[in-house]
Amino acid sequence: MQAREGILREYLTHSPPVTIAVNGPMQCMLKGICAQCLQWQIDPTTQQRTKAVFACSWQNQPVEIVDLAHLAERSQQNRLQEQFSQLWLDYLFAYHKMEQI
Repeated sequence: MQAREGILREYLTHSPPVTIAVNGPMQCMLKGICAQCLQWQIDPTTQQRTKAVFACSWQNQPVEIVDLAHLAERSQQNRLQEQFSQLWLDYLFAYHKMEQI
């Protein structure tokens, strides 16, 4: 958003809509059942949280209403599990002498 209003301003004739992929972590895969993927939305003018939405049913949202700080925190939520999974895969590939592609 800052780039659109700052350094890119002279290159953009209109204020184009910008959509981002929220890619919230999903547990149930049933669109709005488990609340694992809840993502806060904010009011663009006040920057205050307005409501929580199920990111699994609304993956692509306008950048102006997404709470980017909350999204970054949620992305870190599964980091440890992902690191353990990668270590396990590295071990399996090394133990079984398989080539990674």
